[in-house]
Amino acid sequence: MRKDFSRQGALYLAENLGNGRMGTARWIGDTGAVTLSISEDQETRKENYTGQRGTSVVLRTGLEMTLELNVRYADAENLALALHGTTKTKAAGSVTAEAFPADLEAGSYVALDHGGVSNLVLTDLSGQNLLEGTQYRLQSSYGGMIEILELNGVTQPINAAYSYAGSKNLSVLTKTPKPMYLLMDCINTVDESRERLHIYKVQFSPVASMGLIDEALGELTLSGKCLSDGVNQLDPDLGAYGRLEQIDEVE
Repeated sequence: MRKDFSRQGALYLAENLGNGRMGTARWIGDTGAVTLSISEDQETRKENYTGQRGTSVVLRTGLEMTLELNVRYADAENLALALHGTTKTKAAGSVTAEAFPADLEAGSYVALDHGGVSNLVLTDLSGQNLLEGTQYRLQSSYGGMIEILELNGVTQPINAAYSYAGSKNLSVLTKTPKPMYLLMDCINTVDESRERLHIYKVQFSPVASMGLIDEALGELTLSGKCLSDGVNQLDPDLGAYGRLEQIDEVE
């Protein structure tokens, strides 16, 4: 008999295939707190014949189920879900003549068009190469940031030639994700019993806030509304929103 519980488990997201089933799943990585909330809208009526004005009837006028999960892995897929973005893989490459602004002075910073920089050469308008460590410094190779130290004898504008690393580009607020099928493979750590939680359709909202400077381990808080599944709602064993399976011990 199951009594006490303390759940942990892995969460998977997949496309809802439209037939009540889930498509190919993706593990979203380690999570912090995961919370399922259900709220009910009601209309109530007070009776007027006893003098007590007691509640005589309650009418349910709506149901809402929401999900909140704190994701600990900031990979491209989780960030795209949080930021309603589109990911695109960009191959490594090289640049031969990227022009800098023409009004640079000592102390200026320039951001290159790409990050992950190597083999950097800066050339002025006369074809003279600038001296690294004397006239400029590569402040951050991954950030593609250059600091101008001094420009005596340099004819602007300056051009940059360099190689850059491949990357995954994530554009922000360019795509509304489709409702996702969520499956949680649950472990009751009190007695090692197992459960499976199915939520058929979760419409995730953009992340409300995301820390950019973290003084501790970071998390992304994703929240979404659980939608009714038009196929599964026809089967009382499945229900419109989801189901919880308590799994017998495997022999």
